[in-house]
Amino acid sequence: MDTQPSPEQIKTWVENFLAGTISEADRQSLEAWFRTMPEGPVEWKDAATARAGQLEQRMLHAIDARINRQEHRLRYRHRRRALLASGLLLAVAAGGWLLMQTWRHPGKTVAQKAAIEHDVQPGSTVATLLLADGKEIKLDSTHTVNVTTMQGRICLLNQHGNTTYVGNIPGKAAGNTLTTHRGEQAPAVTLPDGTKVWLNAASTLHFPSTFAGGAREVALSGEAYFEVAKDAAHPFIVSTASDRVEVLGTHFDVMAYPDEQVQKATLLEGSIRVRRGGNSALLHPGQQARTSAGDAIKVSEVDPDESVAWMYGRLPLRKMDIPSFMRSVSRWYDVNVAYEGPLPTATFSAMLIKDVPLSQLLVALDANGVHCRLQGRTVIVGQHP
Repeated sequence: MDTQPSPEQIKTWVENFLAGTISEADRQSLEAWFRTMPEGPVEWKDAATARAGQLEQRMLHAIDARINRQEHRLRYRHRRRALLASGLLLAVAAGGWLLMQTWRHPGKTVAQKAAIEHDVQPGSTVATLLLADGKEIKLDSTHTVNVTTMQGRICLLNQHGNTTYVGNIPGKAAGNTLTTHRGEQAPAVTLPDGTKVWLNAASTLHFPSTFAGGAREVALSGEAYFEVAKDAAHPFIVSTASDRVEVLGTHFDVMAYPDEQVQKATLLEGSIRVRRGGNSALLHPGQQARTSAGDAIKVSEVDPDESVAWMYGRLPLRKMDIPSFMRSVSRWYDVNVAYEGPLPTATFSAMLIKDVPLSQLLVALDANGVHCRLQGRTVIVGQHP
């Protein structure tokens, strides 16, 4: 009779898989175990916890490499089907590391189904477009939206190319506002100049009906990814509360949430210049500018694909303290967060996945010393006694 492999055996399989030395027989055994494992976390804690961060990086890179092979090494932002190929959620903390299986089995008990129905699911593709004439348009995943100026009107097109709304423009520089709430992401929107924008959760983008004058300027609060139409004579500028990002034609992500101390601009293609106060920094592909209190700009090399993973249902969180971690969770799941008692001092990493309910993430946190309970749409966070 078949027996379940021990955690030590599974860990050996995973480490061999990461190292690229796993045998075909062990690979099949690992995949068979994952298909039949009970839903919930599988955790290992041992004396080698110092290697947890290295293991996390190797696991994520191995998964990305596997996605690359399956998708013929296309760039991440073009791999629209690419989620975690293995279906694993990885969380790492000072106490160890764990693998978690997503809810993907159709056969569930009545109790399990009820628990899922009352769980908090990640958000969806929803946004609100407030036109300059005061009319409000609700957008959802059925739209691939084009905002174009045609004889003084704005046209919104659905994914089939049919016009779904036409609004009047009271003036050339009239402003429009695209808004998402927590748990929402906007469908792709094409601005009047051909620039494409994707808006992340809890974000607002202000843009004119027509770009007039020497520069094309928009204002952002929150996070957005831009693919800017090239126009050397008219630079594209993204203004946040504290920074300005200037481009001619390029692909980049800006994260500027009001409740975050650090703002980030990450470049995928082309070049951008980030300005704060009297300082500026020119970025090249694969670089990220970070700004915080004061006028200093810190530039570092990063994996730029991670900055836009949210567009494809995946949100990597790296070595965050609990308040920072939970702010991301709040935006991803549209929940409030409250704290009671002292909080763990460790940093945490995780991969939030679009089809994983909140309960599974809370189980993972609980397994790593963070006591969480859900009351309505509020997560109460504390430390285990």
